Amino acid sequence: MNDLFTLWAMYREIPGWLWICQALGVDEEGLKQLEEMDEAYIYFYRNDREEHGKEVTPRVQELISETPKPYLRERRREYLSTLITELSGEIEIIHKVYEESLKNDETYDNRAVLAYGLEGLEKVKARHEAELRALKGNGEQVPFDSKLTLAKQRKFSEFLKIKKGKTLCPFHPDRDPSFSVKGNRGYCFGCGWRGDIVDFVMAFKGFSFKEALEFLT
Repeated sequence: MNDLFTLWAMYREIPGWLWICQALGVDEEGLKQLEEMDEAYIYFYRNDREEHGKEVTPRVQELISETPKPYLRERRREYLSTLITELSGEIEIIHKVYEESLKNDETYDNRAVLAYGLEGLEKVKARHEAELRALKGNGEQVPFDSKLTLAKQRKFSEFLKIKKGKTLCPFHPDRDPSFSVKGNRGYCFGCGWRGDIVDFVMAFKGFSFKEALEFLT
């Protein structure tokens, strides 16, 4: 039950979250329990949130104010590090499931749901990684030009499996590799997408330019 609760808490806000849980190996009984958890949460949220918040929120805020900030920062860093590790493992599993779905020629709808959920997980991971970097940093601001230079040093191969300069395009259903990578630029002969590594991260993860730079650096 604890493992199911962890899955529910981690994925419930991501579209297709039950499908992701199924891909991670949750059986029919587990999926039913997850649905029941979600229904119970929605009921509580709609009916008891305001009353419960009046009782609990002030006490939580009081406890936070009484706790030394360095301790809170360290505990937050530990939590984020653990969460990022767990997310990385689960993203890897879902990547494998997605690759199997391509090999088995499963329906596009199934693959799209999985890909959409995977994108959501990667966005969550990226936010946690950005927060962790901020907590570990010394507060100094990196100049924009330096940050852009660092970002453009990242490689497409960190995000895509590239063989002989080509890979499947992540921006459209692609059965034969049509996405070409040369140096720091990519081009798809199928859908026409083109851009550098910053453009790619913005399109692939749905980030703004600023968010892409933060993610890549």
